Amino acid sequence: MGYAMAKPLHIWLIGLYCKLFIPGSDVLAIKTYQMKQYCGEELDLTLSNSYSGRVVFNSLYSGQTEDCIMVIKTWRRFPYIAFHFEEMSVGCNSGISITDGVDTEQEQRIEGFPGDPFLCGNIAPKGLYTSKTRYLRLRFKPDPFPAQNGRFSLVFNSYNNGSCETDEYECQNGHCIHEDLNCSGYNPCGDYSDCKFLLTSIGLIGLVVGVVAAAGLLIGICTCICCWKRKPRGHSSRSHSASAHFVRAPCEILQSDVEAYNRDVIEIPPGMTQIYPSAQPIQEGGINFNYNLNYQTIPAPPSYDSVMSQPSVYRPIAQDIYHANHYNVRS
Repeated sequence: MGYAMAKPLHIWLIGLYCKLFIPGSDVLAIKTYQMKQYCGEELDLTLSNSYSGRVVFNSLYSGQTEDCIMVIKTWRRFPYIAFHFEEMSVGCNSGISITDGVDTEQEQRIEGFPGDPFLCGNIAPKGLYTSKTRYLRLRFKPDPFPAQNGRFSLVFNSYNNGSCETDEYECQNGHCIHEDLNCSGYNPCGDYSDCKFLLTSIGLIGLVVGVVAAAGLLIGICTCICCWKRKPRGHSSRSHSASAHFVRAPCEILQSDVEAYNRDVIEIPPGMTQIYPSAQPIQEGGINFNYNLNYQTIPAPPSYDSVMSQPSVYRPIAQDIYHANHYNVRS
């Protein structure tokens, strides 16, 4: 019996959520069986204490020349097997056959399975297929040219149609699966009715995501406000900045001028008293004369009136005295 399949990614995401956020769930922990290792053998799920698995076959360059037949045997408590394909790339010189029954005498065609009798191609069939017995018989017919054989993988699980026990999960289509298969991410019910509790869990996830997003938005707004307050804005800020500039400017100018002045001022030469400590300047008539030096003392010149009142014979002498005195004062 076949069921329509939704997008596998959707189921895988649900299973991944269960694996990460639901304690004790065994999601995605599905055992993989290599079909070539079970050629001509029976896989008994009761011996491996499992209720599901994945069968993988890759005959590329394997040199397989004979048909590979593998039989899956399930529990009496779960007497049916459901399966669906994950991928397939099989050349049509080879093919896959899946039937009910333990051998060729008891095998029956799976309802809805597209292979008649073998399935090939590069597109995996979309659907969930179920057996009517405890046995599922897989057969791969190889191509004489190994490079063209291809590969495929399928997932299977056990179920029953009776009353579900306490350790079983009841699907909407009436299937009862082991509770370990619930929310496995591989559609064990066939109608995606497992993981019902995810309706509330997904709502809770949405709430948490919303709260986190709101908190992030609030933090971003607060950060923008703080940055906006620190940034100068408006006329008052410009006025304040300008006034602060004019208040600081004189100090800065004065300081720079003092430094420039100190660099440009020529050192004042030492005074006469520093060179000759014994020499003491004596101020007379508003002009400083140092009488302690060994210079010839020049008397003060006569007044203009007295010079002019003398006879003309003395005028050149008075003029010479005046010029000599004037020369010594300048020097």
